[in-house]
Amino acid sequence: ALPISAWNSVSVTWAASTDAVGVTSYTVSRGGTPIGKVSAAATSFVDATTLPSTAYAYTVTASDARGNTSAASTPAANVTTPVCSSCNTTLTPVADSYTNGGSTGTNYGTATTFFIKASSSTENGYLRFDTTSVPAGTITAASLKLYTTSASTSTGYAVKAVSSTTWGETTITYANAPAMGSTLATVPSTTINAYSSANVTSGVTTRGLISFGLTDTSTSVPIDRKSTRLNSSHANI
Repeated sequence: ALPISAWNSVSVTWAASTDAVGVTSYTVSRGGTPIGKVSAAATSFVDATTLPSTAYAYTVTASDARGNTSAASTPAANVTTPVCSSCNTTLTPVADSYTNGGSTGTNYGTATTFFIKASSSTENGYLRFDTTSVPAGTITAASLKLYTTSASTSTGYAVKAVSSTTWGETTITYANAPAMGSTLATVPSTTINAYSSANVTSGVTTRGLISFGLTDTSTSVPIDRKSTRLNSSHANI
C-alpha cells in the first residue's frame, strides 16, 4: 500500500490480489481498525478523516466469494500528514433547538426548523458546536452560517454567547433555558432561502463545546436546522 498524503486526506493504493475463487472486496484498516471497504475492481481508497501532523499506518486485506480473508498487507504503509499552515473547517451543530415564551414548558428539539423573534411570544434559538476536531493551531476566525427560509429586511438577528454547554436538545424549554450573555455579532437582515453569516470569532477561542444564543428584535425568522454551519479558520504557530 502506497499512501500519498495531504493534511486532511490520505490516498491508499495497492496491487490487485488474486485467488482461485476470485476476490470480491478489499478492506482498508488504519492502525488495525477497519475504516473502509471497496469492491474488487478498486485498488485505491481515500481516507478523508485525517488530521495534520499526525502519523498513520494503513493495511489492506482481500476477501473472496467464499468469505475467506487474506492476511493484512505487510509491511504497513506509514505516513505522517503535513502541517496545516492555514486551514478551514466546517462544523454542524451537535445540538440545536429553540424556546417559545408563549409555551414556556414546550421543547422543540425535534423540529426541522427553529424560529427566533421578539414580538408577541418571544422565541430564542440555541446552538451547540463541538470544536474538538478543529486541527491544532490558533483559531484565527469563525463565522456562523444560518439558512433562513424567509426575509427579514429590517431587523435580522443577534448571536449571543451562552456559557452553558450542558442544556439538552430535547429537554430545553423557555422555562429552563440558560441565560444568554454578551452579543457576539449582529446580522442586520436576512434573505429568503439564503445563507446569512455572522462573525463569531470572539466566541470561538478554544476547542471543546461552545453554545450560541440567537435572538431577534422584532419579526419572526425561521431557520433550517439541517443547514446550520460553523466555519473556522486556523493557523499553526
